[in-house]
Amino acid sequence: MFEVGDDKTIKQWNIEAPGYGVKEEPINTILGKAVFTGIDHHQREGMFTTCGQMVEIWDEQRISPIRSFSCGVDRFSCIRYNPVEF
Repeated sequence: MFEVGDDKTIKQWNIEAPGYGVKEEPINTILGKAVFTGIDHHQREGMFTTCGQMVEIWDEQRISPIRSFSCGVDRFSCIRYNPVEF
């Protein structure tokens, strides 16, 4: 599971619960260049996408995006993979 933070971070969490009362730490933290406003994970592949000042496509195994797209000064607030194309 992935989570976007207010401090330009993406945190990857283990989705299997460690047990009640156990403090869980993220298994990976990625620092971005700008604040992220949205995130979505591909349903079948190990990829996710983020948005904010630009849209970026990430591979779970990398610490930098594999593709970046911008649209001038506009910001993106939400992003979703299209399940029809899977």
